[in-house]
Amino acid sequence: MSRGVLDVLTKRKELRDKEVHIIRHAQGEHNVSPEFSYDPPLTPEGHEQVKRQLQISCDIKPDVILVSPMRRTLQTAVGLFPGYKNFVAVEHLREVVSETCNIRLPLSTLAKQFPQVDFSGVHPDQDPYLDRFQGPEGYEKLPEDKRWEQMVHATCLKEETEDEQRGRANSILAVIASRSEKNIVLVSHCEFLNVFLHIQKTKGTPYRMYNFLENCEIRKLSYRGPDKSPSPRKNQRGGGEGAAAAG
Repeated sequence: MSRGVLDVLTKRKELRDKEVHIIRHAQGEHNVSPEFSYDPPLTPEGHEQVKRQLQISCDIKPDVILVSPMRRTLQTAVGLFPGYKNFVAVEHLREVVSETCNIRLPLSTLAKQFPQVDFSGVHPDQDPYLDRFQGPEGYEKLPEDKRWEQMVHATCLKEETEDEQRGRANSILAVIASRSEKNIVLVSHCEFLNVFLHIQKTKGTPYRMYNFLENCEIRKLSYRGPDKSPSPRKNQRGGGEGAAAAG
């Protein structure tokens, strides 16, 4: 069963003339097990979650889909919007940097797996946060495919700070404001979307609107400023189920 779409109020002027939906990726390997692949992909249940949400996503009709350049978000985005052409990878939509499940594959690898996605605005090829992790001893001498397998056991030496996280969230607002498209979808991650939601907080709005998204949950941001006063509402199509793990 699909989930309805929760309407979230915002006073951020960057969203005044936009229709923005935010989506957390479907269930990934790291959401259900401590043993996962490098840049973990969706589980079979994750793919099923995407299928169940198609009845919601097919009504959104986005002009552009901005997506984190990680396998689970890319798989979710292309699965929710099959046949769509305007996918744009945005590095700042990635998950909070703290665990090895949040290191991405090289862009050269991702571009081959997701040819429908525009990666031109993402660089360098290797994850720019890779230097914040210390791999297991001797991993640098391994062949590249084996090296990535070992990096899931790396240690994070410098976690992303709250200021860095808020900086990225505000940069996404700037990206939205700078684009000509009106109907925009963001596909990202649990913790980062929580940060993004909290910079939208509107006094008097129930906290549940700003709490963590479940896997493959969709929410809509509605501007409430001096010229608009929408009331919070929930699309009643579907019920509510899904994994609640972070990432």
